[in-house]
Amino acid sequence: MLNKTQMRIASESGRSMPKRVHLGIRVIEAAVVPPSKERVYLYDLKIRGLALQIMAGGSRVFYLIYRFNGRKRRYRLGDWPGVSVDQARDLAQRALVKIAGGVDPMDERQVIRSGMTLGALWEHWKVNHADARLTATTRRTDGSRYDTTLKAWSGRQLSSIQRGDVVALHSKLGEDHGHTTGNRAVQLLRRLYRYAARIGNDLPDPTRGVMLFRESARERFVTGEELPRLFAALEADEPMFRDFFKLALLTGARRSNLQAMKWQDIDLDAATWTVAANEAKAHRQIVIPLCPKAVEILKERLKSRGGDAPWVFPSPRRGATGHLVEVKVSWARILERSKIDGLTVHDLRRTLGSWQAGLGSSMAIIGKSLGHSSTRSTEIYSRLAMHPVRQSVNAAASAMLAAAGVAPLPNRQPIR
Repeated sequence: MLNKTQMRIASESGRSMPKRVHLGIRVIEAAVVPPSKERVYLYDLKIRGLALQIMAGGSRVFYLIYRFNGRKRRYRLGDWPGVSVDQARDLAQRALVKIAGGVDPMDERQVIRSGMTLGALWEHWKVNHADARLTATTRRTDGSRYDTTLKAWSGRQLSSIQRGDVVALHSKLGEDHGHTTGNRAVQLLRRLYRYAARIGNDLPDPTRGVMLFRESARERFVTGEELPRLFAALEADEPMFRDFFKLALLTGARRSNLQAMKWQDIDLDAATWTVAANEAKAHRQIVIPLCPKAVEILKERLKSRGGDAPWVFPSPRRGATGHLVEVKVSWARILERSKIDGLTVHDLRRTLGSWQAGLGSSMAIIGKSLGHSSTRSTEIYSRLAMHPVRQSVNAAASAMLAAAGVAPLPNRQPIR
């Protein structure tokens, strides 16, 4: 145990004690500043960089001292004894985690104190949260949603956005672009304010109490009467989009996963396509069985593959992603040609599940084939083998192709 004399940072004789100590109440109270100095620092042995600044006047302040991009920084944690040693260690540890992730807590605090705008919060959230925790698909979706619904507020300070503003925006978006768009904008804004609270900008959430529109689940899918017209319209379109929409129908895959489909994830011999966990909506790997027609389409595309190009559907315009991104214009063209109204690209995914259900497949089989992540069904899905799932997908695909007039009607038993 160090006595009071040993606790002096520097004695009158000039001998100094080690500055790294186990910070505690007795150590802090006993430490003094020699007459020749204005301040001294005691560094904690447990948390590297945690220091107690002791001023000649007696004040004691905790700092985290570190380097960021080559610059020495002093991040104030709080005055002792208002902030205890344990609290200072916890605050320092949290700051060190941010530093390890490439975020300077000093800069972060400055942004907050200067009156953070929604645009600044959005950029901070993208770099320090979205890029590390969200899938590429979710990041793209959130980015598009922000640009179309919230970007007009980028220059507004967070404190200036009130509940009435959000209600008015929600109502206008719902009227102009639909209830789903209005609801998603409010939900994204709510996530941003919750993130702001986590980084120290604890403002009232203006989305609190905003009543969302009631949404009804879509039940649209391609009917047997529509399939011949749809396939005829697809055959008349460009090969890229013809194959894309056919595979969307025959695999039931999400549009974003199909757009980013890579050759390295396809096993044509095993007739499977693996969607990596970081690309899947549920953040877990999905193995999608490929029906014979889907394998046939992919084999034809493989013949025209340019060198070692990674994408099954490369971008025709050399976009930033490298793969196909925009399909809305092509889909609108196909719908006009086929004389089909009210059908979305996502409805193709729903169509496979609907035809599987019509052939008697169980909900567990359908969920497994579509990569659903219902918490109540997860345990059941995890025990399902690929064989019955493949049978169900193949049966539904064959039935759709027969209804479209491009294949004979199969004679198959229901898959349960």
